[in-house]
Order: sequence, then structure tokens, then C-alpha cells
Amino acid sequence: MKLKNILIGLGLLMLFQGTQSCIDDRGNYSYISKEELLPVTISGFEDTTVVIRSTLNITPVLENMDDEARYIHLWYAAPSVTAGFAPQRDTLSLEKDLSFEVTYESGTYNLVYEVRDPKLDIYVRKQVLMTVQSDVSTG
Repeated sequence: MKLKNILIGLGLLMLFQGTQSCIDDRGNYSYISKEELLPVTISGFEDTTVVIRSTLNITPVLENMDDEARYIHLWYAAPSVTAGFAPQRDTLSLEKDLSFEVTYESGTYNLVYEVRDPKLDIYVRKQVLMTVQSDVSTG
């Protein structure tokens, strides 16, 4: 009985200590919006249709970027329709401007451009549809 009372007392003491430490931790609950942390906006390209074996060139327009050398750029594509499995993404470029020879099969793909701040480990991205068509028709 004595050991049980000691364990209950220690448990209550730890519970009160945990509650007190959360109350005093005032700096942990401030919220900063994503626009304030990474104010970069991406524009300059929309949904596109390309032909197999052609070159896709895109130059994104970036606004509110303070120091372009600070950011990591990433272009990738993934199938837009998958049948019960996670889509495999394919890295196209690590440069700001995309110049890519289309070698995909005919179909629809998600084309994504991502700007990442490695210091804060946050990113902003823009996703569009890329429709790939064959230059030959069935006949």
C-alpha cells in the first residue's frame, strides 16, 4: 500500500510539472504565415501540350525573390493518372529554366516546378498538366 501511494504521488508530481512547463513555453506557439516565410510566387507557364521528341522550353517568372542564389530549383514530372500505386516522379532539371527533350509516352503528366529554401527547409511550387502527343497518327 505504501509503494502504491508513493507511485501515485510521483505520477501526480510529474503530471503537474509537465503542465507547468507547457504553460511557461510562450515562444513555441507563434504562427508565421507561409507568405511571410517564403514570399516567392511562380507564374509564366500554364497547362501545355507537347509532341514526342520535341523540346519543351519554359522560363518561369519569379516574383518577390530576394536572393536567387539562395534557392534550389527543381523541375519534375509524374503521371497524372495512376492505378493504385504512388506515381514515380522523374527529375527533369535542377536549373531555373527548363529545356527538356520530351521522351515520354503519349499521355497526361503533372509537370511541377519547385523553389526550395534549404536554410528554412520550405518550398513553394507550381503544378500544371503536360499532355504528350505522338506526331504520328493511326492509319
